[in-house]
Amino acid sequence: VHGVVGGHVQDSNGSDAGRLWDVLVDDDGRPRAAVIDYGGALGIGRRKVAVSWQVLHVAPEDPTHPIHLSLTRQQLGAIPEFKYGSGPTTLGNGR
Repeated sequence: VHGVVGGHVQDSNGSDAGRLWDVLVDDDGRPRAAVIDYGGALGIGRRKVAVSWQVLHVAPEDPTHPIHLSLTRQQLGAIPEFKYGSGPTTLGNGR
């Protein structure tokens, strides 16, 4: 996970989809979801969404675009905003 947090995320069309803000892990320490800082312009209107870890494709051998997402920006926009400690979370999973 180290080196992935803070990385740029590309959507399924190759467009900038924000930055990977955080990784949510289960009790065994396995990644289950990623929190992506998404949207807005010039820092205004940005929000965080949680997506299933399964829709991320991390390619550490490509230092320019190491994180690819199998969701579009439109799909990200439809995911409810993620808030820490707010109870059950809806994860974007591309379905």
